[in-house]
Amino acid sequence: MRSLQLSLLVPTLILMAQTPPAAILGNVSITLPSRKITVGSSAGKEDYEKLFPSLSDPKNWRVDYNGRRVAIERIVVTPQRTIEIIYQRGEIKAGSKERIPKGALHVRYLPEGKDLEVPTGPSGAAGAGAPGAAAAPPPSPTFNGCLAFGLTSNKEDADIDITGGMQAGVDAKPQYFWSAKAECSFYGHPPNRAGEFALSFTSQASQQANADPDAMKAGITWNRRIAVLKSRRGWLFNADLLSYEFERKVNAERVLVDGAIVKREFLEKNSNLMWTGMARHVTGWKPVNVTIGFLGFEAGQSQSRTIKKDSHESEKQPVARLHFDVDADTRVFAKGRPVMIVHGHHTLRNPFKPEPYVRVGENGGAMYLTNKPRHWTLLELVFPLATGLGFNVQYKRGSLPPSFEFVNHQVTIGFNLLLAH
Repeated sequence: MRSLQLSLLVPTLILMAQTPPAAILGNVSITLPSRKITVGSSAGKEDYEKLFPSLSDPKNWRVDYNGRRVAIERIVVTPQRTIEIIYQRGEIKAGSKERIPKGALHVRYLPEGKDLEVPTGPSGAAGAGAPGAAAAPPPSPTFNGCLAFGLTSNKEDADIDITGGMQAGVDAKPQYFWSAKAECSFYGHPPNRAGEFALSFTSQASQQANADPDAMKAGITWNRRIAVLKSRRGWLFNADLLSYEFERKVNAERVLVDGAIVKREFLEKNSNLMWTGMARHVTGWKPVNVTIGFLGFEAGQSQSRTIKKDSHESEKQPVARLHFDVDADTRVFAKGRPVMIVHGHHTLRNPFKPEPYVRVGENGGAMYLTNKPRHWTLLELVFPLATGLGFNVQYKRGSLPPSFEFVNHQVTIGFNLLLAH
């Protein structure tokens, strides 16, 4: 009987000696700018050291995003009992972890087979597999996106994108310029079925008389994103529920006041009240991601116009355009850090009704009405100086609503600020 017990005990002891200790993984987090997913371990120091060869092997880890396996670049095991999983660039495209749908990102240590959910989504709550991590209370959904912004290196998903500096254009002297894109989410989230509702503002403007796009737009915007499972592709839908296109011209006039000639400023501008919609496809191509706006329409009514078909016509004229665009984005890396961000954009608008247009060399440089196609090209190089801040070089050509003042081969140099919520 004793010999039988010994015969059973010896293999058990051998098996226990060969079985590696448990890693006891949890407390998962993601840092998007550095492409890093961090997993904590509460194993003892000796057990952790024994696990080092296994934990540092990329083949022992699996990361899934929207049901698609994410390519891992390397694993860094630190003495502080944390494992850093560095994934390849372009694998997870989002400006912030709040932009990643909740439950879409998972990590698994294959020798133990335990699935860890990375906390993402608008609530920021801790996911499964994070023992001891307290769930953060979900913030109020209304105007939450207007209250919390942080620096981001992802230009595609930035909610606030501001560029300013000096410019030089054909037929114009160097002057100051600025461009801005800003969205303030007040309800919802883009991956949700109902989408996201936001206040938006965009502008392209400068002080140059003959190289000034002078295009501004403010409105209430709806955004919806649909990711294609097990791929980098997706669909983007956005619409302006109500928007206002305007320019900011300030001209001088001389009027007679109490028998004296007085010079004063007055506003003279084109403006439109608009409703717009666009369907876009994200290709997810490597190394250049291309987004194609294949179906867009803009409709509305002019509110003020500096030029009309004749002197008897009302200012409130219908506006209707087909709208197509394409964006291309890529990054150049050195030692795992982005050293240059390249962005290209082209827009084509086809007006059904004649709209204002002005270009040096046409109609004596005076504004006139036409329904000719309107193009806008933007090429941009950003050299990151820090997360969210970069040195910016832009090339612009074309025209933008509402006045469609043609900008001819404009080059701008300045600084770029990126923020995301």
